[in-house]
Amino acid sequence: MNSMKNNKEECVIIYTASKKRTNFFMSYFLVVALIALASCKKENLQDAVLPEAVETSSTNAGSTNGTNGTNGSNGEDGTNGEDGSDGQDGADGADGADGTDGQDGADGQDGVDGVDGQDGADGAQGPQGEQGPQGEQGEQGEQGPKGDTGTANVIYSDWFSPTGWDKSTVYTKIHFDYIKSVPAITQDILDKGTVLVFANLKSYASSIWPSGQVGQLPITINLGGDIHTTWSSFSKLGKLRINVVDRGNTYNGFTTNYLFRYVIIPGGNAVGIGPVISSKQLEDYSKMSYSEVCAALNIPE
Repeated sequence: MNSMKNNKEECVIIYTASKKRTNFFMSYFLVVALIALASCKKENLQDAVLPEAVETSSTNAGSTNGTNGTNGSNGEDGTNGEDGSDGQDGADGADGADGTDGQDGADGQDGVDGVDGQDGADGAQGPQGEQGPQGEQGEQGEQGPKGDTGTANVIYSDWFSPTGWDKSTVYTKIHFDYIKSVPAITQDILDKGTVLVFANLKSYASSIWPSGQVGQLPITINLGGDIHTTWSSFSKLGKLRINVVDRGNTYNGFTTNYLFRYVIIPGGNAVGIGPVISSKQLEDYSKMSYSEVCAALNIPE
């Protein structure tokens, strides 16, 4: 910065000295021109007196330059030039190192639940799992109300009166048969259970069959001497046959006053809900009276 200032001051000094010399010579030539112009007006140009240039020149040559004047103040800065055009963009610098991850923001509020989709189709049933261990026995519950009359598995009919007896003769004896359709008499009943048939033969005289008496077939009625009648029942798949053998051949038919009722008792592994009835119990039922069977099986009389 100081070097530039010194150079500037030297330039000012040189410029000032040159300006003084120029002013001197211009003044000199102006004086000579004026003298020549005045001399030209005279008739005898020889009378014109020219200044002694050499003497004057020598006089100036021998003089010393005066001291430089004080530098003038710096001129005002010129107006700024127009901005140059933008240079080309430099190449992209290398990527800086990744900054540290910021702290996770707070979870946003849960959105509204969407509408439930339709249930898918049920899948195929899987294999049966292993049986789990038996649980502890629970406390005994309170006794429930008395159930309706009757027992599960035991089937009984209402009282019915046969119509349309079939008459036949077997070994000179007259037989009467009535066939009733009973779908409840299945092969399982024939193999393991029993069918009890009860009769109320109220057409007989009260001396032979007391009023209101009910007996289990077979029943034999003795009419005196060798005249007697046997009432029996036979079961086959889906059917019940009531048979009457008139050994005195005294009957031509029967009225509707003979009433019958059947009770079907499963035996062995009974089908349905209820206790299993043993063959011993079946034998006991066949030896019981009508009232005893009804009481044992909760059947209304």
